[in-house]
This record gives sequence, C-alpha cells and structure tokens, in this order.
Amino acid sequence: MDGDLVPIIVMPIIMSIPIIAIITSHQRKMAEIKARSGNIGNALGGPLLNEIKNELVSLRGEVAALRDTTTRFDMSFDSAISRLEQRVDRIEENGAVDAVPTLLVTTPPARSESNQIILGQKG
Repeated sequence: MDGDLVPIIVMPIIMSIPIIAIITSHQRKMAEIKARSGNIGNALGGPLLNEIKNELVSLRGEVAALRDTTTRFDMSFDSAISRLEQRVDRIEENGAVDAVPTLLVTTPPARSESNQIILGQKG
C-alpha cells in the first residue's frame, strides 16, 4: 500500500513545479515594474517635481488674477452701458431728440465728360 501512495504524492509535486515557477516569475516582474515606477517617481520627486508644482501654483495664481480682471472689466462695462441707457432715457424724456436737425443727403453733381480727367493722358 505504501508503494501505491508514492506516485500519487510525487505527481502533484512534480506538476506544481512549473506552476510555482510561473507564479514566482510573475511576482518578480511585478516587483521590477513597481521598482521602475518608484524610480521614476523618485527622479521626478527631486527638483523637477518641485519645479512642476511651482509652475502649477503660478498658473493657478495667474488664472485667478485673469478671472478677477475680467470680472472687473465686465462690471465696468455693465456700469458704462447703464450710464448710457440713463443718458438716452433723459434725452428722450426731455424731447431733445426732436431738436436734433436732420441732415439731408445729397448726391454730388454729375460731371460732364469735359470735366473728367483720364489718368495717363496729357492734357
């Protein structure tokens, strides 16, 4: 009976060797990937990463200043339009629009052929 158990025990052990090799290879590759990404992070963690962070902070400040400037211009433009509307309303209420003289549009007098000058011709 002991001779019958040896092949049953040995076969799973022999078959598990490639499976263990695949698993350890995968773990090794994952460790290499993590180490590489860690090295990249460490390389950027130095002055380059700090420079990028500083630039980002600077850009955020510039965007905030630009937003503030555009808001002020918008408010200034709105107040200017409001003042113009008030002026127009006052002018219309005072009837000053009717007092403005109308301009007559006239056409220039027609020229006869003798008055016309042709370029390049001696005269």
